[in-house]
Amino acid sequence: NDITGNDKSGARQDPHLTFAHGGKADFRGCDGCLFNFLSARDLSVNVKTQAATFMLRGSEVHGSFLTEVHVAYWDRPKNVWMNTSYWAQEVGDQNWGWRMVNGTCDGRKYALGPHGHDQCYGSSVSTGLASA
Repeated sequence: NDITGNDKSGARQDPHLTFAHGGKADFRGCDGCLFNFLSARDLSVNVKTQAATFMLRGSEVHGSFLTEVHVAYWDRPKNVWMNTSYWAQEVGDQNWGWRMVNGTCDGRKYALGPHGHDQCYGSSVSTGLASA
């Protein structure tokens, strides 16, 4: 199964959401709060937000950022759980970290840094590296 941050859907910046069929929305979380972004059979995506005040084009903005993403996926035919988490606190000044993504596959632990990959039976998780 492939879950990617492509143009079809995703969250960027503070966050601006893009939905699968072209819809768009701004999302404002609260400091330290968890939200369920997606709940479907065998799949759940939860995010944690952090309040932030910042300047944008000369205006003070009171917004929030996504600081954690937690994905729980049950591979029903294989009866296997795959849990994956992204932690912004693990990302350094160069926009990467050795343990920025971690999780379990059927109880086996894994941690991923830049260009990391882990296979969990028929599913996988990968990380890339981008710079401005």
